[in-house]
Amino acid sequence: MRSRWLTLVLALALGVPALGGCGALSGSSCLPRISVEPSHASPGDTITVKSADKCDVKVPQGGWVIGAGHVGGGGDSLVSVTTDHSFDGSFSVRLTLPENFPVGESFAGVTNWDYSNCGSSVQSCAAANGNFYVDP
Repeated sequence: MRSRWLTLVLALALGVPALGGCGALSGSSCLPRISVEPSHASPGDTITVKSADKCDVKVPQGGWVIGAGHVGGGGDSLVSVTTDHSFDGSFSVRLTLPENFPVGESFAGVTNWDYSNCGSSVQSCAAANGNFYVDP
């Protein structure tokens, strides 16, 4: 147990996205590990937000909001789409970056993930996000 907490602390310090993925936790405390392809994009390009994790969580009313934003931009998404795709191991959503999307380190992921149990012993407070870089 002590090594699990040490791994958690080290990963948070290193900025590992989507820590506590579905392989580590089960049931409603599952947090999908999100990846973004391609890892480098330009304004106007389309990215794919993906997760191969299987998470037994209900799709919220209105669907998942998948957004992308610039790191350092206050955590706000600059563009988003909605999907009712479940985390069944084949989650994949395409998102087109606007022409005025800022260059630099960016993130994409689930913006309406339920953090109501954040900080409890069964749920991670890590974000359901992946990182990518926007080139000029």
